[in-house]
Amino acid sequence: MKIPNFKDLILFENEEVIVVNKPAFLSTLDDRAGETMNLLKMAKAYCDDAQICHRLDKETSGALVIAKTPESTMP
Repeated sequence: MKIPNFKDLILFENEEVIVVNKPAFLSTLDDRAGETMNLLKMAKAYCDDAQICHRLDKETSGALVIAKTPESTMP
């Protein structure tokens, strides 16, 4: 799978969150080996404090919310 450019995945962004269109077969988080590219690594390269708010299975595509600050993860 070709790794997409993170900016091309962004559907919405403000000061607190980024909503991305996660493609199928791109992991949300590190796998057990931690060696493959995933959405969290891509988000952290874009925004240092990025945290995934929920996850989607590797095989699933769809909207994924990423908090830009630790405070953004709190309700």
